Amino acid sequence: MSVTAAGASDSDSSTAGGVWFGSASLSGAGYSGLANHGSSITAEEMDFSGAAQALAGSANLAVVSLSLVDITFVAQGFDGSSILDVSWIVGLSETETGGAAFVSVVLTDLTTNTVRLALSDDSIASGNVSLDSGRSYRLEIRADASVGNGGAALASYNASFTAIPAPGAMALLALAGTAGLTARRRR
Repeated sequence: MSVTAAGASDSDSSTAGGVWFGSASLSGAGYSGLANHGSSITAEEMDFSGAAQALAGSANLAVVSLSLVDITFVAQGFDGSSILDVSWIVGLSETETGGAAFVSVVLTDLTTNTVRLALSDDSIASGNVSLDSGRSYRLEIRADASVGNGGAALASYNASFTAIPAPGAMALLALAGTAGLTARRRR
């Protein structure tokens, strides 16, 4: 999996500061932008953990918080394979008392504009998805929390996407391990 990630992270401002970021309240300071705590991207794995929390500060204050992951990447199969299999596990949570919270994960094939994975609301799920090599994909994870005259709201996510080596690559690893054991026994 080849990941393009330009820009910096910005975990509590009112403007987008990079590829994944959180934005602050639109009117006031009763928010927490918790965008990229625990998030990381490597060549073969993408992990994201974040949240948006809104706490009412006064009777006349509307508070909105946002945590957003917006990643575009190109799928590259192992050893020239035309398919990249990706294992995923996602946990989404919403809690609100006098407010509103929303959280979602969407993976879209940008070549065909086809949604390959979509989850929202309170959910824990896992599975595999096959991606076509050479195509661009967009991963969007969004957590929104808002309150009006009182209350609190929290939307959080944990998501992990891991490239699965092709069966041929696994066979080579097994062969290398067997050769190592055989060489060790001969000593």
